[in-house]
Amino acid sequence: MTDEQKDDLSLVLAASLTLLALIIGFSFSMATNRYDQRKNFEEAEANAIGTEYLRADFLPPADTARVRALLSDYTKQRILFFINADDAPRHE
Repeated sequence: MTDEQKDDLSLVLAASLTLLALIIGFSFSMATNRYDQRKNFEEAEANAIGTEYLRADFLPPADTARVRALLSDYTKQRILFFINADDAPRHE
């Protein structure tokens, strides 16, 4: 292999590794942004549920109890949706 071929190979290798580094960097950046966005959406949903729970006081007493029961059931379902199989306690 001549010196010119080695130089060309070094250039191609450097360009390939740079491109790989950029792809990895963008992938981590997108994953981090998506995680932050999901965390913000979960917080906004929790705030909305809490606000609705408090605003149920403005309804007649029978409706207040029904709305709060429905919100409680909804919250339990949302928690179950986000629980991972790995997060569940293991009974051995």
